[in-house]
Amino acid sequence: FKTSHDCVESVGYVVKTDKGNIGVFTDLGVYDDNIVSAISGCKLVFIEANHDEEMLWNGRYPYPLKQRIAGNRGHLSNEQCGKLLAECGDGVKFAVLSHLSKENNTPEKALSDVSKYLSGNIILSVAPRREPSDFIIL
Repeated sequence: FKTSHDCVESVGYVVKTDKGNIGVFTDLGVYDDNIVSAISGCKLVFIEANHDEEMLWNGRYPYPLKQRIAGNRGHLSNEQCGKLLAECGDGVKFAVLSHLSKENNTPEKALSDVSKYLSGNIILSVAPRREPSDFIIL
């Protein structure tokens, strides 16, 4: 499926398996009912929690870059990620927060911010930046 990111042919993926669907949802910028529906049909999602809004706006990036990142063709914030997952109901069992900004986020901040929106039914983790993530058994 297409995403709104400001690069050529930005897409996300849903891989269907007999144990449940797996989705990769990064470079979203914004989400709509189609994205909510796609995520809702997945048991495991790798989902963008790119930045903490306060860290982004108070950080050292030039203002135009901040606007791009926070815009509809940029990346989801931790808050947006949490709200999106909350809209998806109980189908998602595992969410791996991914595509975290090195400058404008931390794994701890992403987990804390996203979990505020969830009822506790989703097992959250953060994808490591430079190594494989842990195995997840569906």
